Amino acid sequence: MQLLMQGYASALNKSIIVIQNEDHQHALKEIDAAASAVASDQMQVVRILKYVLEGTLK
Repeated sequence: MQLLMQGYASALNKSIIVIQNEDHQHALKEIDAAASAVASDQMQVVRILKYVLEGTLK
């Protein structure tokens, strides 16, 4: 499913942020390579989006 979503986002020229735990890090390396960012939890995604939108790392 994640590979399908990555392909869809890529076809639409959209960036993706992947959330995954360390147990799946190697298995999803192709998806990680296509992602704009990889996070281990939702709070990291919030920080990434805040940086992209506001330019701050607080």
